[in-house]
Amino acid sequence: SGRALQQAWRVPMSSRAQVEVVFGIQVNAGSRLLGDIDMETAWEFLPRFDQRHPWAQRDLLSFCQELAENLRVTSSACWIVDFRNFVKSKGESWPLAWPELFDAVALEFMSNGLVMQVSGPTSAKDFLWMRGGIVKASFMKFNIDISKYAGTATALEAMGYWNEYLDAWNLKVKTVSRGAWHTSQLWVRAQAYAELISSTVTTLVIVLVLAFLGMLGFTRDSALSAFVVVATIGVIGGLAFFILVIMGWAIGPIEVIALIVFIGYAVTYSLHIAHMYGSHEAVHDSDHGSEPQRIRVLRTAFALKSIGGAALGSAATTVGCSVFLLFCTLTIFKKLGAVVLAVTIMSILMALLPLPAMLLTCGPVNPGRRCCPSPQDFLRCVENIMGSFDRAKTGFDQAKTRLAEHQAARADARAAAAEAKARAAAEAAAEA
Repeated sequence: SGRALQQAWRVPMSSRAQVEVVFGIQVNAGSRLLGDIDMETAWEFLPRFDQRHPWAQRDLLSFCQELAENLRVTSSACWIVDFRNFVKSKGESWPLAWPELFDAVALEFMSNGLVMQVSGPTSAKDFLWMRGGIVKASFMKFNIDISKYAGTATALEAMGYWNEYLDAWNLKVKTVSRGAWHTSQLWVRAQAYAELISSTVTTLVIVLVLAFLGMLGFTRDSALSAFVVVATIGVIGGLAFFILVIMGWAIGPIEVIALIVFIGYAVTYSLHIAHMYGSHEAVHDSDHGSEPQRIRVLRTAFALKSIGGAALGSAATTVGCSVFLLFCTLTIFKKLGAVVLAVTIMSILMALLPLPAMLLTCGPVNPGRRCCPSPQDFLRCVENIMGSFDRAKTGFDQAKTRLAEHQAARADARAAAAEAKARAAAEAAAEA
């Protein structure tokens, strides 16, 4: 007990995670959405588990002495090892053959015995549950060569090894010994983090689907709905970049709650702009026969004039209110304020700049006439987007060329000035 099972360990002793293995207890309660858990009924002793049986004593001892290497156990606090030594010190044979004798020696062991562990000897009664003079359940502690601050992937991998080992052990031992399970604060943290990430992704997908369906219900046009979804994805990506890269925050409950709660801002402004773009008032009857590009310009201009100012004002008030949270003392309010500020700015910029550009490039000419765009419209949209990229590349190349010409002209001017200065100096020297 408390012994080192290997020699070369990577994690310092004070930083090692701890795993506890429980024998003879069955957990009945699961997680509840509301209300407290009744601890009286949350667990119970396993009726078939009997530590007084000689085979149960052998099985528990073998559990401590035959641990697999991939469990990476560095030290242990196994009461059964110290109990065996206690039994032998009293001149009794191991394992104890009679239940009554086991109960009597176990009661004395709980009163006077010690369980050795790395931190020092501990009273044996801390590891045993006794009811009516009978030992009903127990647990053991194991320190492992994994940091208690390890990442989720490392922790879940180690938990998987313990799951496999306990499953195999429960199958091979006698019935009176089965039912062992393990727990660790490291497992809890890793599983909570994994569930947090999974639920966040699920929530974001639901938000995007609902945004698409909501926009589709308002406009009956899948193209406009797709533009809103693209704009929302852009804001979500920008917000993730802000949280992880710019602020350098680790993903935790506060960050996930902020991301989920305030993600509605990523949808709102873009949805309003796209909705007004598809409004019947955006184009007069006399303009319906115009060129598609002119109709897109009219619709985009109408959307920005009719709702752009209101959206900008709404964003300004939200930003103004969230600024005060940045000066709070509590970290949670600072983070919430920063997230609200960032998502509001990104959302309004996305709604007033990239989204109108997308609508001008390949927005539907007659939104609501058809729920789904035709293949020709889709190809035309792709061509317009590629044409926009080509025009942007051409403009960039031209700007780069003009910049190079300007720099060359400045270099020539500096060279000419230097030459004139040198010539003037030479003439002055000659006259002297």
